[in-house]
Amino acid sequence: MSHVPRTAGVLVALALLLVAFPGCKRRVPRYGKEFNEQRAQRGIPVIPDSWYISGGVFKDWTGWVNPVFNKGQWDERGGIRASKGVWYDGKQIVAEHDLYYSGRKYKCFDPDGGDDYEKMTVMYSYVAEREGKPAWTVRHDSSEQAASKELSVEEAQSMLRQWGVPQEDIPVLKDGAGVDKGDSL
Repeated sequence: MSHVPRTAGVLVALALLLVAFPGCKRRVPRYGKEFNEQRAQRGIPVIPDSWYISGGVFKDWTGWVNPVFNKGQWDERGGIRASKGVWYDGKQIVAEHDLYYSGRKYKCFDPDGGDDYEKMTVMYSYVAEREGKPAWTVRHDSSEQAASKELSVEEAQSMLRQWGVPQEDIPVLKDGAGVDKGDSL
């Protein structure tokens, strides 16, 4: 009667666990910095080398953060691109957004009170691009309105310039299916 050495049995058990629970392996971000060339072609701000993943890598979403914003080095006296969220499904990228802050605070409309920052979210929909529809959406939150307001390309261009957001962080907004109509921020 032969017997398997104890270490070999442990190795076999570990291999079976790894096969049985593949979700335990570390997720790799999809459409991260390696996708920057495609972003640049569409006028979408790229993910800089200094940015890092915030909150983890999920099945259908990854968040990236500007270290200047996240480590409290932002002095709140000017605009900043704070983060980027990237959504994807099993086979392709779905959308991404860049979040900007102006540096200005206002009293929150929430009944609990408190302060909030003026912000703008610039979204690019790859689904809309594939369908031949306008791919860009811009939303603005400020003290002037109780709810988020949609902005035109021209309004977003003017506002981001006024906030002092660095040029390399400002998207070139394109109309319909990612086709540049000459409007750039």
